Amino acid sequence: MAAAAPATAPVPRMKLGYQGLEVSVQGHGYVTMSVFYGPPKAEANMVALIHDAVAGGGTFLDTSDMYGPHTNELVVGKALPGGVREKVELATKFAVSLAVARRARAASGV
Repeated sequence: MAAAAPATAPVPRMKLGYQGLEVSVQGHGYVTMSVFYGPPKAEANMVALIHDAVAGGGTFLDTSDMYGPHTNELVVGKALPGGVREKVELATKFAVSLAVARRARAASGV
């Protein structure tokens, strides 16, 4: 007989800001989906990753239009139908220049 899967504790939640918004303490950032830290990841794998994060209690997803550019936001959008969107809060950044970010990174020696 197979052993029962261990019970998992619920993901803690916290207030974000002063308007009562509550999100999972652990957020999920998606900068590595399409740029930085290696080659772009397979879209199907990234959609599955988002679904797993939400199924595990994650409610705070972070992306940006500069990742790809625009690639991550498209993938996140593909992961959200079927009631998933109603379970999460999305954070994004916009009007960030990848060229400026790369120059700043190079200047910092990182």
